[in-house]
Amino acid sequence: MLRGGFANPRVKNALSDREGGFTRLLPDDRVMPVHEAAAIYRARGVPLIVIAGDRYGAGSARDWAAKVTRLLGVSAVIAENFERIHRTNLVAMGVLPLRIARHDRLSLTGQESFDINGLPDALKPYGNVRLTVHGADGPRPIELACLIETDVEAGWLKAGGILAQMLQGERRPAGQE
Repeated sequence: MLRGGFANPRVKNALSDREGGFTRLLPDDRVMPVHEAAAIYRARGVPLIVIAGDRYGAGSARDWAAKVTRLLGVSAVIAENFERIHRTNLVAMGVLPLRIARHDRLSLTGQESFDINGLPDALKPYGNVRLTVHGADGPRPIELACLIETDVEAGWLKAGGILAQMLQGERRPAGQE
């Protein structure tokens, strides 16, 4: 299933000159399948985010699209807006959906690094975080909206997803549910 994540032949990753499930591994500057790059980043201890455009998740409302995102090691998705069911599935899998305003286009080169500041305090309905983009021109802060709609969703994210939350509940001593 990991090989199929982000592998739609119509998807164009701005980090790669190839369509489909390819990305550029940085700083190595090698183009490779997304799942292979994710494994290398995981081995290096590099947390992953997805930066997308408009209507993220459209056509991928099935829960496996969100599961694969999480299994690849993605902790947050930044987009202008999200398909409704896919947003919920991301939250349930422990992936934080973040909305960027249309006027805050990032104009990225692919050489940037990112910090998401304000967590875990922002993990609440309609919280906000600050994304700091570190590029050649220095750091650039951008406000992002956390697309968390309920306290239940906030709990899922704090636990690392609904399954992780359920497993944590099972490990509590009797009488402390």
